[in-house]
Amino acid sequence: MILFLDTTTDMLCVALCSHKGRILRRKIFERKEQGGNKTFRAIVALLGKNEPEGIIVATGAGRFSGIRHGVTIANTLSFAWGIRAVGIKKNLDEDTTTMIIRGIPLLARVRPMTFVLPSYDREPSITVS
Repeated sequence: MILFLDTTTDMLCVALCSHKGRILRRKIFERKEQGGNKTFRAIVALLGKNEPEGIIVATGAGRFSGIRHGVTIANTLSFAWGIRAVGIKKNLDEDTTTMIIRGIPLLARVRPMTFVLPSYDREPSITVS
C-alpha cells in the first residue's frame, strides 16, 4: 500500500493506492485553517492501523505553503516509519492516478528516509512593510 499526498492547491488529496496504481481509498477536502491537523486526521482515517510501504507527494507547481505542507508531512512520516518517499512534480491538469503511476517506479530507486525537496515554479514574492 502506498500513501499519496497532494497539498499544492486549495483542494487537498490524501489517497491510498496499490503498487499497480489503483486507488483503494481517497479523501479530498478543502484547505482551511489548521490544514495540517485535517491532513493528519485524513491520513490516520485512511490508514487505520496499517503502515504504508511508501509515500508519493506532489512537490509543485502550486501554492508555496501547500507545497511545503505536503513535503513536510511526507518527510516526517517517511522518517518516522523508516519508509521511502518520492516527490512528483505535478503537470498542469494532471490527475491523481497519473501522478501515482509516475511515482511508483521512483519509489524503488530511492533509499528509505531520503528527504523529498519542494519544487517551486517561481521565486517567492516576499514583501516587508
